[in-house]
Amino acid sequence: MIVMRHTRRQLRGFTLLELGLVLVMVAIALSVASPSMRGWGRGAKMRDAVQQFIATATYARSAAVSRGQPVRLRLDGASYWLEPIEDESFPPGNPLVRIAGEYLNPNRLPTGMTITLTAGGVDGAIEFEPLGRVTPATVQLSASWGETVSIASGAPAEPFRVITEGFR
Repeated sequence: MIVMRHTRRQLRGFTLLELGLVLVMVAIALSVASPSMRGWGRGAKMRDAVQQFIATATYARSAAVSRGQPVRLRLDGASYWLEPIEDESFPPGNPLVRIAGEYLNPNRLPTGMTITLTAGGVDGAIEFEPLGRVTPATVQLSASWGETVSIASGAPAEPFRVITEGFR
Protein backbone atom coordinates (compact mmCIF):
# COMPACT_ATOMS: atom_id res chain seq x y z
CA MET A 1 0.00 0.00 0.00
CA ILE A 2 1.27 3.39 -0.99
CA VAL A 3 0.82 6.14 1.52
CA MET A 4 0.98 9.72 0.26
CA ARG A 5 2.22 12.23 2.68
CA HIS A 6 1.96 15.93 2.14
CA THR A 7 4.93 17.82 3.27
CA ARG A 8 4.99 21.51 3.90
CA ARG A 9 6.82 22.08 0.61
CA GLN A 10 4.02 20.53 -1.42
CA LEU A 11 1.28 22.80 -0.02
CA ARG A 12 1.57 26.13 -1.73
CA GLY A 13 -0.53 29.28 -1.30
CA PHE A 14 -0.52 32.79 0.03
CA THR A 15 -0.57 33.78 3.62
CA LEU A 16 -2.98 36.36 4.95
CA LEU A 17 -0.07 38.75 5.43
CA GLU A 18 0.99 38.43 1.77
CA LEU A 19 -2.57 39.07 0.53
CA GLY A 20 -2.86 42.09 2.80
CA LEU A 21 0.39 43.57 1.48
CA VAL A 22 -0.76 43.13 -2.14
CA LEU A 23 -4.06 44.85 -1.39
CA VAL A 24 -2.24 47.78 0.25
CA MET A 25 0.03 48.16 -2.81
CA VAL A 26 -2.98 48.11 -5.17
CA ALA A 27 -4.75 50.75 -3.04
CA ILE A 28 -1.66 52.99 -3.14
CA ALA A 29 -1.36 52.63 -6.93
CA LEU A 30 -5.05 53.52 -7.40
CA SER A 31 -4.79 56.57 -5.15
CA VAL A 32 -1.82 57.83 -7.17
CA ALA A 33 -3.58 57.28 -10.53
CA SER A 34 -6.98 58.67 -9.47
CA PRO A 35 -6.22 62.43 -9.82
CA SER A 36 -4.81 62.01 -13.32
CA MET A 37 -7.87 59.99 -14.37
CA ARG A 38 -10.13 62.78 -13.11
CA GLY A 39 -8.22 65.32 -15.21
CA TRP A 40 -8.47 63.05 -18.23
CA GLY A 41 -12.26 62.81 -17.83
CA ARG A 42 -12.62 66.58 -17.57
CA GLY A 43 -10.40 67.10 -20.61
CA ALA A 44 -12.56 64.63 -22.55
CA LYS A 45 -15.69 66.64 -21.66
CA MET A 46 -14.04 69.81 -22.92
CA ARG A 47 -12.85 68.17 -26.15
CA ASP A 48 -16.34 66.78 -26.78
CA ALA A 49 -17.95 70.20 -26.21
CA VAL A 50 -15.45 71.86 -28.57
CA GLN A 51 -16.01 69.28 -31.30
CA GLN A 52 -19.80 69.58 -30.93
CA PHE A 53 -19.63 73.38 -31.29
CA ILE A 54 -17.43 73.12 -34.39
CA ALA A 55 -19.81 70.53 -35.88
CA THR A 56 -22.77 72.85 -35.24
CA ALA A 57 -20.95 75.79 -36.88
CA THR A 58 -20.08 73.61 -39.88
CA TYR A 59 -23.71 72.51 -40.16
CA ALA A 60 -24.87 76.15 -39.90
CA ARG A 61 -22.67 77.10 -42.86
CA SER A 62 -23.95 74.23 -44.99
CA ALA A 63 -27.57 74.90 -43.96
CA ALA A 64 -27.25 78.56 -45.01
CA VAL A 65 -25.81 77.54 -48.39
CA SER A 66 -28.35 74.78 -49.05
CA ARG A 67 -31.33 76.91 -47.94
CA GLY A 68 -30.11 79.99 -49.78
CA GLN A 69 -30.92 81.95 -46.61
CA PRO A 70 -28.79 83.21 -43.73
CA VAL A 71 -28.64 81.17 -40.53
CA ARG A 72 -27.81 82.52 -37.09
CA LEU A 73 -25.92 80.62 -34.36
CA ARG A 74 -27.18 82.02 -31.07
CA LEU A 75 -25.30 81.63 -27.73
CA ASP A 76 -26.69 82.24 -24.24
CA GLY A 77 -23.94 81.17 -21.84
CA ALA A 78 -24.98 77.60 -21.08
CA SER A 79 -26.21 76.54 -24.54
CA TYR A 80 -26.30 77.41 -28.24
CA TRP A 81 -28.69 76.75 -31.14
CA LEU A 82 -29.43 77.70 -34.76
CA GLU A 83 -32.09 80.12 -35.95
CA PRO A 84 -33.10 80.52 -39.58
CA ILE A 85 -33.18 84.16 -40.68
CA GLU A 86 -36.11 84.81 -43.00
CA ASP A 87 -35.23 86.81 -46.09
CA GLU A 88 -37.71 88.91 -48.08
CA SER A 89 -36.51 87.36 -51.32
CA PHE A 90 -37.54 83.91 -50.09
CA PRO A 91 -41.12 83.10 -49.01
CA PRO A 92 -41.31 82.72 -45.21
CA GLY A 93 -42.31 79.33 -43.85
CA ASN A 94 -41.46 77.64 -47.15
CA PRO A 95 -37.77 76.75 -46.87
CA LEU A 96 -36.23 74.59 -49.54
CA VAL A 97 -34.24 72.76 -46.90
CA ARG A 98 -35.23 72.68 -43.26
CA ILE A 99 -32.70 72.95 -40.47
CA ALA A 100 -32.43 69.65 -38.64
CA GLY A 101 -34.44 69.67 -35.41
CA GLU A 102 -31.51 68.76 -33.18
CA TYR A 103 -29.78 71.98 -34.20
CA LEU A 104 -32.85 74.15 -33.54
CA ASN A 105 -33.10 72.85 -29.98
CA PRO A 106 -30.61 74.33 -27.55
CA ASN A 107 -27.43 72.30 -27.28
CA ARG A 108 -26.71 72.42 -23.54
CA LEU A 109 -23.12 72.32 -22.36
CA PRO A 110 -22.05 69.91 -19.60
CA THR A 111 -22.49 71.14 -16.03
CA GLY A 112 -19.81 73.63 -15.05
CA MET A 113 -19.13 74.83 -18.60
CA THR A 114 -20.05 78.15 -20.25
CA ILE A 115 -19.84 79.52 -23.77
CA THR A 116 -19.36 83.20 -24.60
CA LEU A 117 -18.90 85.23 -27.75
CA THR A 118 -15.71 87.16 -26.99
CA ALA A 119 -15.21 88.96 -30.33
CA GLY A 120 -17.17 89.60 -33.50
CA GLY A 121 -20.64 88.40 -34.19
CA VAL A 122 -23.83 90.40 -34.64
CA ASP A 123 -26.17 91.06 -31.70
CA GLY A 124 -24.60 88.28 -29.63
CA ALA A 125 -24.85 85.72 -32.43
CA ILE A 126 -22.83 84.45 -35.38
CA GLU A 127 -24.38 84.77 -38.82
CA PHE A 128 -23.76 82.41 -41.73
CA GLU A 129 -24.56 83.74 -45.21
CA PRO A 130 -25.95 81.81 -48.20
CA LEU A 131 -22.65 82.19 -50.07
CA GLY A 132 -20.82 80.25 -47.35
CA ARG A 133 -19.39 83.27 -45.58
CA VAL A 134 -19.53 83.77 -41.82
CA THR A 135 -19.32 86.82 -39.59
CA PRO A 136 -15.79 86.53 -38.13
CA ALA A 137 -16.08 85.71 -34.44
CA THR A 138 -14.27 84.22 -31.47
CA VAL A 139 -16.03 81.97 -28.98
CA GLN A 140 -14.64 80.87 -25.64
CA LEU A 141 -15.62 77.68 -23.85
CA SER A 142 -14.79 77.84 -20.13
CA ALA A 143 -15.03 75.20 -17.44
CA SER A 144 -15.40 75.67 -13.70
CA TRP A 145 -12.25 73.57 -13.18
CA GLY A 146 -10.14 76.23 -14.92
CA GLU A 147 -9.85 75.03 -18.50
CA THR A 148 -10.65 77.38 -21.38
CA VAL A 149 -10.63 76.91 -25.14
CA SER A 150 -10.98 79.62 -27.78
CA ILE A 151 -12.58 78.78 -31.12
CA ALA A 152 -12.56 81.28 -33.97
CA SER A 153 -13.24 82.00 -37.58
CA GLY A 154 -10.76 84.75 -38.38
CA ALA A 155 -12.06 85.57 -41.86
CA PRO A 156 -15.46 85.26 -43.58
CA ALA A 157 -14.35 82.29 -45.68
CA GLU A 158 -12.59 80.37 -42.87
CA PRO A 159 -14.23 77.56 -40.89
CA PHE A 160 -14.25 77.63 -37.10
CA ARG A 161 -11.19 76.05 -35.51
CA VAL A 162 -9.51 75.84 -32.11
CA ILE A 163 -7.04 78.71 -31.69
CA THR A 164 -6.02 78.23 -28.03
CA GLU A 165 -6.26 75.01 -26.09
CA GLY A 166 -6.55 74.87 -22.36
CA PHE A 167 -7.42 71.22 -21.89
CA ARG A 168 -5.32 68.15 -21.23
